[in-house]
Amino acid sequence: MNTTKQWVVANKVKTALGLIAALAAVVVMPVSYVTWASAQTAEQIKEAGLIQQGREDVIHSAQNKALEDQRARHDYDFYEIRVAQAEEELIQLEEEADSGVQLTATQQRKMRRLEQQVEDFQGKQDEALDQLSITEHEHETGPETN
Repeated sequence: MNTTKQWVVANKVKTALGLIAALAAVVVMPVSYVTWASAQTAEQIKEAGLIQQGREDVIHSAQNKALEDQRARHDYDFYEIRVAQAEEELIQLEEEADSGVQLTATQQRKMRRLEQQVEDFQGKQDEALDQLSITEHEHETGPETN
């Protein structure tokens, strides 16, 4: 009889332990799911942030390229006008000198200054043209990858 009692007690203990294990599983599963879901949400938020940052970088890069292109066009046009103005003034002074008019010291200094300006402005215009060709080449080929 002792063995039957022991078997009944062991069976009740086994059932109680099973019940405790089932209750623990019921409690732990939702907690585990919440932990897993929050980790997934954090990862998704991180990925979304990286995607947004990438979009902003592309937009910023495109805006910078457009500004560089606009700046190069503006510089080229500006120096083209400045060269034309300086050359026009220089031609007038040279024509006066060629016609026999004695140029004053101020006019002679102005003439030398205009000659230097024409050279400087043409150099800056060439630099702007180089920059413009670089930006146009980048637009045609797309951004360079490192």
